[in-house]
Amino acid sequence: MTAPPVPHKRGDTFAWAGLLKITDGAGAHITAAPITGRAQVRTRAGLLIDELAVTIGAHIAGQGFPVTVYKQTTPHWPIAKLEFDIEFTFDNGAVRSTESIAFDCRRDITYGATP
Repeated sequence: MTAPPVPHKRGDTFAWAGLLKITDGAGAHITAAPITGRAQVRTRAGLLIDELAVTIGAHIAGQGFPVTVYKQTTPHWPIAKLEFDIEFTFDNGAVRSTESIAFDCRRDITYGATP
């Protein structure tokens, strides 16, 4: 996976993209795509904040799978340090998760309907 996202402003669209490299126990790279992916945003204490949409792209030789995580609006996310990971399920039932990615959710200055 790539570097963590920049701080997020509450209420804005949350979007993150990275490349996932998956290896088997022997260190060989897996090129068969996971069939599903899911992600959740939680507080550092483990409180569920939101579910995120996950899109998994086709394998890119030598790089891995392009993965995006997305949430259209986040108006109820707390002003706090939050984290997410991505859990993948393969067609054989195997489940793998990425490392946790922490980010700051900050107060947005401009929000609400336009007057």
